[in-house]
Order: sequence, then structure tokens, then C-alpha cells
Amino acid sequence: MIDISLTWGTRALAIVGGIKTLHGRNWARWLLAAWMVFHVVLSLFQSLGETVAHCVIFGPLAYLLFRKSVAPFFR
Repeated sequence: MIDISLTWGTRALAIVGGIKTLHGRNWARWLLAAWMVFHVVLSLFQSLGETVAHCVIFGPLAYLLFRKSVAPFFR
């Protein structure tokens, strides 16, 4: 039961972060970054392939969320 709650809780955070990021909320992009870091850390306990896949996804996501040209959108 706890596993299901954690799974749905993290999914809910991702959905809220995605929606609020589209609305220009600065805290939401940090939430998405934290969510992705959480997944990278969890993948460290799995296979090397999962860790690499999560890092490959996180790199471009972090770049897109935190580059200077998008900063005005989040003000």
C-alpha cells in the first residue's frame, strides 16, 4: 500500500510541476528538477542502463528549464 502511495504521489508531483511550469511558476521548474534528481538517485540502485537513461533525460531537461533565455518567462 505504501509503495502505491509513493508511486502515485511522485506522479502527482510530476503532473503538478508540468502544469505549473507551463503557467510560468518558478517553483514548478525546481520541483521538476528535484523530481528528476529523485529518479536519478533511485536509478542508482537499479541497473547502469537505467541510471544512464535517467541522466540522459535529465541533462536536456535541466538545460531547457534553467537557461537564461527562459528566465523572463518564470518571473
